Amino acid sequence: MKIANKYVVTLIHNLWKATSITLTMISAATACTPWQQGFQVEEVPHKQEWQKQAISVNVSQFFNDRMQNRLRKAQVGNWMILHEDAQFVYFGYPRFAGIFDDRRLVENLYRVPLTELNQDFPGWRQCDGIWVQTELQKEYPGQGISQWQAQLKGEQIHVQGQLGSGKTFDLILKNKNQQ
Repeated sequence: MKIANKYVVTLIHNLWKATSITLTMISAATACTPWQQGFQVEEVPHKQEWQKQAISVNVSQFFNDRMQNRLRKAQVGNWMILHEDAQFVYFGYPRFAGIFDDRRLVENLYRVPLTELNQDFPGWRQCDGIWVQTELQKEYPGQGISQWQAQLKGEQIHVQGQLGSGKTFDLILKNKNQQ
């Protein structure tokens, strides 16, 4: 009986040791992930030095980035508006800081002039890829949208794509706040 108990104790000790080593390796890997560097999403509104470092982009780039948004369970993996002041709208593409870390970071912080956004893309606050997909599903119920591409044309969004059946479509949507 003593030999069996000693064997069990040794086995448990070795499993604990292996688990500790594995968790240490995971922690080290998490600490070194490439998206560990960046701007913490919740801090962007409070950090003027970060806002000054933001990469300037035009309305077209902002529109194209936001059109890539898809439905997600977590608030990561989509282009998010992070802050707005009197001159600029700041946005980025958040990711989790690590495997076991719920902090959201953006590798790059972008800014677009607010006056240009209001003039060229009046629905910028609500219009994104998720909204376009919702509108496409209303327009083509039950047909499945296999792919689509959107372009900003004045106060309208021009959407071209293909249905699941292979049929193509060409649709004009008004900016969300224009309806």
